[in-house]
Amino acid sequence: MVSQLNPEQLRIYQAFVDVECNKTQMLFFVHGHRGTGKTFLWRTILSYFRSRGKYVLVVPASGIASLLLPSDRIAHSRFIIHCDLTEKSSSNVKEKTQVAKLIKKNSMNIWDEAPKSDRRCFEFLDKSLKDVLEDDDRLFGGMSIPLGMTSDKYFLFSQEVENHI
Repeated sequence: MVSQLNPEQLRIYQAFVDVECNKTQMLFFVHGHRGTGKTFLWRTILSYFRSRGKYVLVVPASGIASLLLPSDRIAHSRFIIHCDLTEKSSSNVKEKTQVAKLIKKNSMNIWDEAPKSDRRCFEFLDKSLKDVLEDDDRLFGGMSIPLGMTSDKYFLFSQEVENHI
């Protein structure tokens, strides 16, 4: 699959490999027009991690996106995010639950079609991951979170943001 990536996809793929090899946290934002190969890129990245025995959760924002990717649940369902979130909503992921165990084994969460989700969903996920991973100092408890979206742009890129908290 890697040999079929175009140069821009290969650059993004290599960034994911580097993050895993260096055990660093990065926040990725990958977007492009329909047909630019985002789904193929996600599948290639998943293959890399899973071939090394790593867990990666794919949590699309909607049911339609979940049909294109190997995912079993949308983000709201996987992380027990309620539809009526407020600024004060707290994590529903409790210690010693199956979801908490899965998060602890997980290497990263790919959130496709991220802009379709309210900002409070990401704030809620941040609180949940900090609780479960017991790391209040880093964004998302130190876990890498690639965010994907479709846009009217005709290119594919990633923005890597190092956590300097």
